[in-house]
Amino acid sequence: MNIETLKQEKGTEDRYVKFFKRILQAALALACVVLAISY
Repeated sequence: MNIETLKQEKGTEDRYVKFFKRILQAALALACVVLAISY
């Protein structure tokens, strides 16, 4: 395993983390909107 491969894997991991955080934020925002509408 060379350093370039590790860098690429780390980059992919970071991308997934950013993607997951974005989905999480969207889900939280959606939940807030639903709660605001239902109350």
